[in-house]
Amino acid sequence: MRNFLIYYRPDVHQGRENTKGLAFNYNVEVEEQFANYSEQDKCAGITAKCTETGEWKRFRWDRILSMVAVS
Repeated sequence: MRNFLIYYRPDVHQGRENTKGLAFNYNVEVEEQFANYSEQDKCAGITAKCTETGEWKRFRWDRILSMVAVS
C-alpha cells in the first residue's frame, strides 16, 4: 500500500449531508480502485484505510481536490 494525504469534499461527512461543501484532509493507505457499474465507470475512485482511525473509506475521483504522496 502507498500512503497519501487526500483533501476531499464528500457528499456525506460523519453521517450528515455536507450541505456547506466543506473539504477535509485524510491521511490514508491506498488499497485499490473501485468501479461504479450503474454509471458504467470502471474506475470511479479509490478505497483506502485512514491511518488515524483505521476506518476504510472510498474516495470518488470527482470529489478529490488534491492527493499528495507521503512517505
